[in-house]
Amino acid sequence: MPHHFLVGVNQSRRLFVAVLLASVFGIGVYHTTLSSFWQQEEAAIAPRFHTAPHQVPPSLPITSALSLLSRTTNNSNATEATVLLVYDSVNAKLLAEGVRTFLQAHRVPFVYHSHGYTSTARLRWVASGNGTARGLYGLLVVVDSISFFSRWTAQERRTYTDYCKRFGVSAIFLTNTNGRLKKRIHRGNDTLGFRISSPDSVSVTASVEFNHTKPGVVLSHVPRGVAWFAFAPPPSGTQVWAWAVRSKMVRPVVLVTREEEGMVSAYFGMPFDLWLTKLLFLDALSLLPDPLVPVLRYGRERLVMVDVDDIFVGNQDMRLHKDDVEAMVGVQERLGSYVPGFTFNLGFSGGLFSRGDPLEVEGSQEIVRVAEKFWWFEHMYKHQKPHLGTEEQLIENITQNIAFARQYGIPAFANGYSIAPHHSGVYPVHPPLYSAWKKTYNVSVTSTLEYPHRSPAHMRRGFVHQEIMVLPRQTCKLFSYHYSLESYQGGLKSLIASAEGGEVFETLLHNPVTIFMTHMPNFGHDRLALVLFEALFRFVHTWTNLQLIADRPLNMATRYFTIFPEDIVPVWTSPCNDGNHMSIFSHAPNCTNLPSVLVVGPQKTGSTALRLYLKQHPHMCSNRLTERYEETQFFSNEIAYSYGVNWYMDQFPYPNVSGSPCGVVFEKTANYFNHELGPLRAHTLLPRAKIIVILSDPIKRAYSWYQHQVAHNFSTALNYSFSEVLYAPYYHNASEALLNLTLRCLLPGEYHIHIERWLLYYPPEQLMFVDGEELLSDPASVMDQVQHFLNLHSILDYAKILRFDVEKGFHCIVKEQDNLQCLGPSKGRHYPPMSQEEMDYLIRYFKEPNRKLVALLNRLSRPVPDWLYDDDRLL
Repeated sequence: MPHHFLVGVNQSRRLFVAVLLASVFGIGVYHTTLSSFWQQEEAAIAPRFHTAPHQVPPSLPITSALSLLSRTTNNSNATEATVLLVYDSVNAKLLAEGVRTFLQAHRVPFVYHSHGYTSTARLRWVASGNGTARGLYGLLVVVDSISFFSRWTAQERRTYTDYCKRFGVSAIFLTNTNGRLKKRIHRGNDTLGFRISSPDSVSVTASVEFNHTKPGVVLSHVPRGVAWFAFAPPPSGTQVWAWAVRSKMVRPVVLVTREEEGMVSAYFGMPFDLWLTKLLFLDALSLLPDPLVPVLRYGRERLVMVDVDDIFVGNQDMRLHKDDVEAMVGVQERLGSYVPGFTFNLGFSGGLFSRGDPLEVEGSQEIVRVAEKFWWFEHMYKHQKPHLGTEEQLIENITQNIAFARQYGIPAFANGYSIAPHHSGVYPVHPPLYSAWKKTYNVSVTSTLEYPHRSPAHMRRGFVHQEIMVLPRQTCKLFSYHYSLESYQGGLKSLIASAEGGEVFETLLHNPVTIFMTHMPNFGHDRLALVLFEALFRFVHTWTNLQLIADRPLNMATRYFTIFPEDIVPVWTSPCNDGNHMSIFSHAPNCTNLPSVLVVGPQKTGSTALRLYLKQHPHMCSNRLTERYEETQFFSNEIAYSYGVNWYMDQFPYPNVSGSPCGVVFEKTANYFNHELGPLRAHTLLPRAKIIVILSDPIKRAYSWYQHQVAHNFSTALNYSFSEVLYAPYYHNASEALLNLTLRCLLPGEYHIHIERWLLYYPPEQLMFVDGEELLSDPASVMDQVQHFLNLHSILDYAKILRFDVEKGFHCIVKEQDNLQCLGPSKGRHYPPMSQEEMDYLIRYFKEPNRKLVALLNRLSRPVPDWLYDDDRLL
């Protein structure tokens, strides 16, 4: 999967997200209706012909149907909001990977180029719709020894400077202090700076109002044994952000230069793995001019909550005593001076209350006595794993826990928040858990470590399922077995280091909404959690401008999905590829019934025939048919996709069990091909699947789709001629339905666009392109090619089981007693030919897409379908 995962969404997806936001939160995040959405799109399409819908306009310039979906809005920025991250030596790779992770954690879109590329070689621009030039990159991040820039030729330096000035682009240069730094580096006759050993202290300037770093702070404990790069005295007008002090010598180690044209350059001589460098680097990102400022959407605010799982759970000697509870209350009050209103959030399992030795029983009774001082959440009555239970069992379990809370006066009903033990049933989703939560506790928010995967932590995301908002949860490296300093690797020093600039601090820095997971034993014995969070909040208050905010889970979730609306719709991963997920996956552990082959269409190219032919092979099986549909449409239909992986797996038989001869599971859904999220969703769940694409004459495909709509009595197709459908984008008042039909006719036939999208996720060797016209005329030959592509152990001779039916106009399956099994009456329809004017328009329309398809197939060393050469007008 590409490193950026899914940074943005297109116009149609934003519309869906807006509607979902409004329905989940009850707030009008976007006041956009489908009508106004299309009005915005229509306003961007030119030229306009103010003719009546029944009139055929004169010769028209070709406007791609893609413009109806992906036409960009007006933007004053002259660059894309994308970082170009490059490094020029193998020695700098480790540092570049650290920067890459940092950008990913803050969701800054970037393009990453490794050894062998120079930044100037990658500076390109593309023409935007208004004819002006648009830069591909909004920020350059160059990682190497500082001598890299000094080695640029005059031409390279001029290319870099011209690009930055022309587009208002800025640059950050990070010195690879782990590499071989020369003692003194020159550029021409000028000295750039010096290599120095670790300084005695580092001072941050007080004259700059940083977003994240506190101005004027002095770091006196600097890690030893690391090389730094100190710059020569800078020219006037240069801002020094940080100074290194060593042996009474003061030298700049972070410089920022600004020029009249808006070009900003930041130079870092500090090691990147130092927390102060990362703070200043984040400030360099957020202080730079557009277009990167909108990417950092959450500024200084950090919403934080600390969950304490497993209250009343645990073996003897692991539970809280009365003085532990008193310490929690006391530290909570002190933490409130750093985070106003801070309150520990306690997860209780009432069925395990008041167990252990007398001191532990007293501790349980004490925490219930002071229950009003904490927030509480339901955590299963006896701490069961929900993915193992039915909805009825889960309802009974939760109801018992609620009754316990009411009996002891535990205020557990204000949060609308619950956590499943071991994150079981949250992700991978166990639908009965979500239903039980809604029916008993009216849960609206939960959280998990597991989506999309537990590791890497910086890629954890939230999602919404069955109207329950799932937030990403974070560890603080305190688990249920950490109750003493001896049990914590590295002891007190390591614990404090994780809070003071270490991993726990970075977690807070990266995430605008952070829910830390802790456990009851972390608050007993040596009270590691109290030590950790007091150190963390004090450190943030001392060294940063971050504003820590305590809030209820519902408000945190609302804030999260307002910042990241693209996270609302989940992208289902395969539990079969994740050991943690398999351990909490409620479905049968046999993962072999997930498809290994996808026939993705597009529609009206012969995909139904291909499905029928594949099913004749004794080792191939497909999804179960419903009364209405032969396709699951799982990756392309929002409702079907919302059902989750369990539902999808239930659509397929288990191969090689119960006497089934099926060895290869496949699925055919013809609208996967041109669905924008189809390739991403398919690859996330089925990364090793083989993809079959059918390429037919797009002119015939477009007309066939229109006639398909007519035959099914869709009102838009019945009300408009094919000419009116083709010319709809040029009419002033074309309806939404008419424009949508135009899209469905034309856009799937721009094959190169959709193939390129599939190639973003799947390597070329996993894609097969079938000639749709050959599939119609000589299916046996095509099926022989398909069987070899699928590496089937036995090859079926389709020439013996296929026969052309003259009346039907296509091949059918020869069954017993020479009977034929043909496709249904909806296939092979006969309808009037299109007009010459319509044909001429479509020839002009698809000429350029066809040429791009040929270029793409040549690039992939794949054969070009014969139909492209049979008619000279197509190319």
